[in-house]
Amino acid sequence: MILQPIDFSVSDPELFAGYDYGQQSYALELNDWLRTSTRQTLELGGLIWKYCTPSGDHVGFGSLECNPTNWKDARGDQLTVVTIPAVAIVFSFQGQPPTGSAQPKYSDQIMSHLVRIAHELAPLVPGIGLVAHSENKGAIEVYSRWDFEQLPEPITFPPDEQTYFQMVRPNRGE
Repeated sequence: MILQPIDFSVSDPELFAGYDYGQQSYALELNDWLRTSTRQTLELGGLIWKYCTPSGDHVGFGSLECNPTNWKDARGDQLTVVTIPAVAIVFSFQGQPPTGSAQPKYSDQIMSHLVRIAHELAPLVPGIGLVAHSENKGAIEVYSRWDFEQLPEPITFPPDEQTYFQMVRPNRGE
């Protein structure tokens, strides 16, 4: 099934309430992000989408901030990126559709949409960046398929000092 992106233009955390993105610490962090950061993302000009099947099943969400941000690349040089602050797939839809299906995986459909929109809205910004929890091997694998490369220095965020990888790809569309 091809997913339908639904523009989320009102900060209404209830839109995403009750969906299970998994019980791992990084999945619970995404639930927190939905509760606490959607309003700020939207107020800063960011975009958020809910992705649904044609029958209306909620498969996941994705977000994009097109205001350029400066990161450091592997050499320590400044790298300007637009960012994907959060993306997640409902636990029961993770890994779907099965490999070999006529349809692309839901994760690839969501990444395709986010990468395409990033390029359309900010074509002069050279990179797209995101932050992946170091334990979220499935997400890191998806991002790698989409040519995101891990920067060499992991980062940590208080208060729990979890380790994250900054990942970047060229902003060239799909």
